[in-house]
Amino acid sequence: MPARIDLGEWRFHQAVVGLIGVEAIAFGSPLAAAVAALLSALAIAGPRVSPIAWLWRVFAHPAPEGLPASPFRVALGVSVALTGGGAALAAAGSVAGWVAVGVASALSAVGAFTGWCPVCAALGRLRGAA
Repeated sequence: MPARIDLGEWRFHQAVVGLIGVEAIAFGSPLAAAVAALLSALAIAGPRVSPIAWLWRVFAHPAPEGLPASPFRVALGVSVALTGGGAALAAAGSVAGWVAVGVASALSAVGAFTGWCPVCAALGRLRGAA
């Protein structure tokens, strides 16, 4: 059986990462952007190592059935690339780094508050075109 993900857990993760990204931009903290990238990387590794997934399991009631995890893992990879690369560029003093963190935060906010994953949708279109 392929890996499954609880949509509520994913939305919670996106909200946390999005808020950390906004905080990074608001306070000019590349370290906070790096923390957002680390949290997304841990989520890719799986729910057993993700602190956000642990919080979800402890304080919420996860759904027994979930959605296929592969598109969400691709979205998390995009988040890691944008926030991690953005943190590195921002630490070097580049405005492009803050733009990358802002894009990652915006994508996270869309996913958290609407339940629609823009990266997952783009991946679906690419798979359909292939």
